[in-house]
Amino acid sequence: MNKKKEIIKIIVSSTDKQHIYEDFIINSNNLIEDLEIDSLHFINLIVGLEESFKITIPDEILVVDTFNTFDKIHSLITQLQS
Repeated sequence: MNKKKEIIKIIVSSTDKQHIYEDFIINSNNLIEDLEIDSLHFINLIVGLEESFKITIPDEILVVDTFNTFDKIHSLITQLQS
């Protein structure tokens, strides 16, 4: 599975939502609010990303703004993998 699809899969699995369109996730300007991601969902998102991509997200960037858009999440993973 490519990185884009894997990120989308993790985002969807981190919410209570069953049917979320890929375009909605990619184009959202505020994923946390749009998907109603609470603190437990947020932790699930972080753990899912770390386990799937074999990365460790530094504590100092574990803030909502870092994960507000698909592009920010994708860029973060790419940066941490390099």
